[in-house]
Amino acid sequence: MNRDDLIAKGKQAIESGRYAPPDGELLGRIELWGFDVYEGSPQPWKDALFAEEPEC
Repeated sequence: MNRDDLIAKGKQAIESGRYAPPDGELLGRIELWGFDVYEGSPQPWKDALFAEEPEC
């Protein structure tokens, strides 16, 4: 799956209205998709968040 497919999939999940933030600490916001990622979020969302963050 390429980057554009991942972006489309993320936007589709958001627009579906089915996403409800899981309990847990807020890890950050995926700016590309426009939503928050929590400890209980699916691993691909966490991976996308960490990939988006600039390295120190």
